[in-house]
Amino acid sequence: MSTVGAGVASKYADIHKKWMSEDPDYQGKTAGDPYEPGHLERLLVSLPELVAQTNMDQQAVNRLREELVL
Repeated sequence: MSTVGAGVASKYADIHKKWMSEDPDYQGKTAGDPYEPGHLERLLVSLPELVAQTNMDQQAVNRLREELVL
């Protein structure tokens, strides 16, 4: 993982810990609430690299592509 990737992962690990805690700022929120739209954007941009690191077969990769096409 790159240094930038590690920093982003650390940021979201901290957010997840707060969401799971008793922090009043996170009470009553769903799992997706603490994350910004930028999180989804980063995920989509890094998706090809993430898929390449899996053991998904070509059929599964093609299915994923079909599901993500807008």
